[in-house]
Amino acid sequence: MIYNIGVCKICRQGFLEIVKDENSGIMYICCDDCEAEWSTPEDAILGQNGTRGKYGKICYPKYDEINKIGWFKYII
Repeated sequence: MIYNIGVCKICRQGFLEIVKDENSGIMYICCDDCEAEWSTPEDAILGQNGTRGKYGKICYPKYDEINKIGWFKYII
């Protein structure tokens, strides 16, 4: 399942998805259109401190993983 927290402030058309780096297991937010990335949901929602290419191949975390780090409250 794909979990979305809003619309990208950078491109204004992509969805902000909670994703996970396949190799490291680090969760972050990524725009499904422009591929901008953020380390926290707060930064993604505000459109600040974004990067590109910081993380590797995307995989999608499970509900329990998202809930464990407290990000479930951002899902719309």
